[in-house]
Amino acid sequence: MGAHIEWLSGVMRIGRDFRVYGDPYEFLCGVVRSGDTVSFIGASSQAVAGLVREREIIRAILRPLGVKRVRWSRMRGGLEVWREYSIK
Repeated sequence: MGAHIEWLSGVMRIGRDFRVYGDPYEFLCGVVRSGDTVSFIGASSQAVAGLVREREIIRAILRPLGVKRVRWSRMRGGLEVWREYSIK
């Protein structure tokens, strides 16, 4: 009998001086994986648009993991609007 755990969620931290867990960071969000898609949820940032500004770093981390798409939502006028993009 065998077993395998497929990790489905985590936390992403981004910062100018961030190198390893425990370093200071300016951006934080939850990450949920479903197949080849990850969704960023509950972002908190001291810097505006941290997710967009750091997209090349994020892509470089996700590509080797087999991730093909990223999603995140924003609240606009009381409605949740989802964005989804391909990782190239």
